[in-house]
Amino acid sequence: MDNALKVAKSVLHYNGGPTQWAWAIHRVAGLGVLLFLALHIIDIFVAALGPGAFDHLLFLYRGPFARVLEILLAFGLLYHGINGMRIIAADFFPSLARLRTAQRLFFFELVLFTILFIPVSYYLVWELPQAPFYHNPAIAAVVTLAILSLPVVLILGGRLRILSAVVSSDVSNGNSDEAFQRLLDIKQSRPQTQSLLETRIWFFMRVSGTLLIVLATIHVIVLDFMIGVQNITYNVIVERWNSPVYPWLGFFWRLYDLALLAFASTHGMLGANYVVRDYVHGRRAQRIIQWGMLAVWFTLILMGMGIIFFFRGTLS
Repeated sequence: MDNALKVAKSVLHYNGGPTQWAWAIHRVAGLGVLLFLALHIIDIFVAALGPGAFDHLLFLYRGPFARVLEILLAFGLLYHGINGMRIIAADFFPSLARLRTAQRLFFFELVLFTILFIPVSYYLVWELPQAPFYHNPAIAAVVTLAILSLPVVLILGGRLRILSAVVSSDVSNGNSDEAFQRLLDIKQSRPQTQSLLETRIWFFMRVSGTLLIVLATIHVIVLDFMIGVQNITYNVIVERWNSPVYPWLGFFWRLYDLALLAFASTHGMLGANYVVRDYVHGRRAQRIIQWGMLAVWFTLILMGMGIIFFFRGTLS
């Protein structure tokens, strides 16, 4: 925990400007989406136990606290996707990676994100069935603005050094020469096969990230807006995957959810691996965490594939 606070303090104190905050928020948003994905796979897996267990579990997703978490998920998905498109564009068009251009693109990205996030968040609070949230414009506006202001609060907090009294002061303030030399040392110490593997991972992250923008957006629109979280039940899952009227539609959604599962879980775990390599420097500790992440990824894939391929529920 102390090391995590040191990293947080380092990020807050390092005056890297807009591009630094773009990177930091991108990383936090990605880890948050990965955590939700793991929980989502587990709760869908419960459908195999029957309508009683699944519908009973869903009460966790229908309260105000769960709705706030859902809005935070929308925040993470939107920001991570939009910022990811900027990163991908800069990879293939190097002129976009220049500092001044990157900063301008970041501000444009913030405007686009805000335009998309406000109606999404407002609608999710507006449709919360419990009083006093249901169709209450004031509460919907306050919750939306509060969540939207979280990054601003963190940035201002970093400027004011609010964490200075919480953690020790032996934190790097951003030595770019040292960091660059470390990157060179790592590159020179790795064999060529490792570089080839990393190139393939880099390519997969760009391709999968692009596909996930489309796949995840459609998934959220269908389940959160067209159906509605409060209306999702065991029967909705059955109709989605075992449609008695349109069997081909059920087959399509199974393939769709399988692609979303494979790309999202693999993209997320590879992204988390970058975080581990950045902050866990001991080779032994790094290997232990990476093997643990591989085991979690394999388990989630098996659970997801199992419920997608073998679920044969009937309408209750």
